[in-house]
Amino acid sequence: MAATTIVTAAALCAATAGQERPQFSTNADLVVLHVNVKDKRGAYVTGLPQSAFSVFEDGRQQTIRFFSNDDAPVTVGLLVDSSASMFHNRGLVLAAAAAFGEASHPRDERFALTFNERVRRALPADKPFTTDLAFFRDALARVVVPSGRTALFDAVSAGLDYLAGGRYDRRDLIVLSDGGDNASRTSFNEVIAKTQASNALIYTVAVTDRMRHDGNPKLLERLARATGGESFAPKNARDIAGVLTHIAQEVRQTYTIGYVPANTAHDGSFRHVRVAVAAGDRTLVVRTRDGYRAGVASPAEPPPAAVAVASASTAIDLHVERVAPNVPAYRFVITNRSKRAVIAIQYETSRGGGRAITGRRKADRNEPLAVSGGRYTFEIQTGSPIDRAAITSVLWEDGSVEGDGALAADERVLDIGKAVQIRRVLKLLHEFADRNGEPAVYAFRAKAAALPLTGEVPYPDASRAGMQQVKDALMRDLDIFERAQASRTAVTFTTWIADTTAAYEEWLARIAAR
Repeated sequence: MAATTIVTAAALCAATAGQERPQFSTNADLVVLHVNVKDKRGAYVTGLPQSAFSVFEDGRQQTIRFFSNDDAPVTVGLLVDSSASMFHNRGLVLAAAAAFGEASHPRDERFALTFNERVRRALPADKPFTTDLAFFRDALARVVVPSGRTALFDAVSAGLDYLAGGRYDRRDLIVLSDGGDNASRTSFNEVIAKTQASNALIYTVAVTDRMRHDGNPKLLERLARATGGESFAPKNARDIAGVLTHIAQEVRQTYTIGYVPANTAHDGSFRHVRVAVAAGDRTLVVRTRDGYRAGVASPAEPPPAAVAVASASTAIDLHVERVAPNVPAYRFVITNRSKRAVIAIQYETSRGGGRAITGRRKADRNEPLAVSGGRYTFEIQTGSPIDRAAITSVLWEDGSVEGDGALAADERVLDIGKAVQIRRVLKLLHEFADRNGEPAVYAFRAKAAALPLTGEVPYPDASRAGMQQVKDALMRDLDIFERAQASRTAVTFTTWIADTTAAYEEWLARIAAR
């Protein structure tokens, strides 16, 4: 069952009164939950291990079979209302779309659909997805010409279908609209059913016009709650960019948890779900869907007996095993028999004529995935069972690449931006080398948050992505330091500055060595 996130910014209308409980319907055995964890100040809590989480269904604890907390790229679609009612908000919506792209994972593949009474694609048929932000912004600006009526439900349905062509296991959909639906052939109940069948998580943002009264923010709330998502209704259209940036950050801070229910009945009943996080005396806020609708058993295609594996490097062994019976979730175990560390890999999964290609690397400090003689394990979900998995490219710590060259080219462009940003971080760290105490921590956070993502560098979009990775890593390091202050083993800010300086100097040296 594919993990799909739908981010909807719209004001839906013409639905019956009442409220739905968050639910999704599936015939598969694996129940998938997308979980966000925040502290009492509203800051995201990242880096928690699987052992910190407990899942309960109807009060009974379940065994977690799938867990992921990687900041991995996604397939993301933007649906933009281009009906006449959006005329005054066109510029703000385009600016918000750009802000969302800049806050998202730099390797996300993107597409866009616009809609009035018809749904239209923004990208050409021979390039249905793109990672180029400038190309994406220009394509979107050319097709957003407000006119006509609104077929919002048709657009959501079309967006779900478009997502199925994406290469990444996790998929997001963002819909920007002022609300209302007066032209769809798809009903509200039909789009809800389709969303639940795709295991969709929906965020809603109502883009309203004070001069019009045909929106329905309450229905947006119902749509979000029905999937365990959040709804937003900014009072000013100028706040849309901030809301979308918040959503982009939340998508990148999400834990994905899967379990096979102890209750194996396919009876269509509603199952209540609760996720608990063990955090000692800390107060944490956990958000996920609060239940799902069990599916009804139906004949299914038998999965392959085994997954064939291959590797572009003779020094890398790949083993693939199912996470649970009869569900398309897999555990990859990579063993490094080389004397060099593995920095990143590119891999593909396939069955028959269909295949998906993606990659893995550490988010912080360019640390190795697998040291010499070590192992790296991760889990994925696929839309359907696979019968083949292959490591198609390996990036080693000395900068050499085995397999195709796309991974190396991508890494080197990112390294340009990383090197620029690491030097800025080191300058900031040296500035605070002799400062201590809470005021110093507060001042450091403010300056770290203000680090720019620009510079005189080639390939500005890709280089900016490298700068963002370094900035994100620094902010996560600072979050970990601050959370640790309540423990007896907490280090001083001065010691943290010294340790972090050494770590980032080592990171810069690794990049220079490549």
